[in-house]
Amino acid sequence: MSAPDATPAETPAGPVPAVSVIVPAHDREDSVRSAIASVLDQSFTDLEVIAIDDASRDGTLGVLQAMAREDARLRVLRHDRNRGVSAARNTGIDAARGRLIAFQDSDDLWLPDKLARQIAALEAAPEAVAVWCAMEIENIEALGGADPAGTAGMTIVPKPGDIPRQGEELRALLAQNSISTQMLVVRREALEAVGGFDPRLPALVDWDLVLRLAGLGPLVMVEAPLVRQRFSANSLTRSLEKRLAGLQGILERHGAAFAAEPEILARHHQKIAGTLRRLGDLRGARRHMVAAIRARPLSPRRWLKALWLTLRAPF
Repeated sequence: MSAPDATPAETPAGPVPAVSVIVPAHDREDSVRSAIASVLDQSFTDLEVIAIDDASRDGTLGVLQAMAREDARLRVLRHDRNRGVSAARNTGIDAARGRLIAFQDSDDLWLPDKLARQIAALEAAPEAVAVWCAMEIENIEALGGADPAGTAGMTIVPKPGDIPRQGEELRALLAQNSISTQMLVVRREALEAVGGFDPRLPALVDWDLVLRLAGLGPLVMVEAPLVRQRFSANSLTRSLEKRLAGLQGILERHGAAFAAEPEILARHHQKIAGTLRRLGDLRGARRHMVAAIRARPLSPRRWLKALWLTLRAPF
C-alpha cells in the first residue's frame, strides 16, 4: 500500500501499541500541532502516532519533528513528492504496528475520551470490523473565521434520524457518506482485507473505504460527537469538482451494491446532473438524468427534469 518515495519506516523498540493513529499532512504548519496533540492527550494512552508529511512546502515537517522529540509515541515519515492523502495514509498503515488503526486529519481535533469510548464499544462487539462516532463540524464562515469560545456555529453529524440501524449500515452508507476517516477505528485485519485507501479517487476516499468495510461486517457506533472537524483553506471537502469526480468514481466502483438500491442510485445520478448543470455541462447533466430515469423509471419529476435539460443542452 505504501508510496515508493516514502522515507523508510524503522520499527521502534518496545511493546507493540494497541492502536496506531495515522495522520497525513500537507502544508498544515498552523494546525497540525493541535491536531496531533489532541491524539497524544487521549485518556487511552497505549497508542502510537504516525505522521506522514506529504512533501509539504511550508514548516509542517519541522513542527512534526519537534513534536516527535517531545513525545516518543510520535513517528514522522515523509514523501519526497506530493502523493495525495490516500497514498500518505497507506504509507502510515504499512508502518503501523497496532492491532487497531485510527485516523486523524491534520486540521481536526479529537475529544479526550474518543479512543477509550470507541475501543470499549469495539471490544463489546467482536463481530464488528470497525467503530465510528459522531462529529462536530465547525462552521468557519458563520463565525467570521474565529470562534474564541470553541462552541458556536457547531453542527453535529450525523443527525439522530440519519444514524443507521444495526444491520442496515450498508444501505444507509449507499445513501450518503456518514463516516469520515477521523471518526473511524478499524480492526487491522479488516483494513488489510479491503486494501487500504484508493489513491486514484480525487475525493470521498473515506466513503469508498467504509463501503468496502461494510461489505465485511457490522460497523458499530458511539453516538456521541468525539471529533471536531475544522475546515482549512486547502481542505479537499471544499472542492466541488473533486467531490463530483469522487461521487462518479464511487458509483462506478460499487456499481453492484448501488444497482440493488435503484432509488438511491437514481438520487445520486440526479445529484450529479444538478452539479454538472451548475458547472455549465448541460450535456453531461442530461446523461446523468437519463441514468437516473433508467435506474428508477416511474418518476414523473425526473422525466420532466430530463426533458428540460434535453431542450436546453445541444446534442
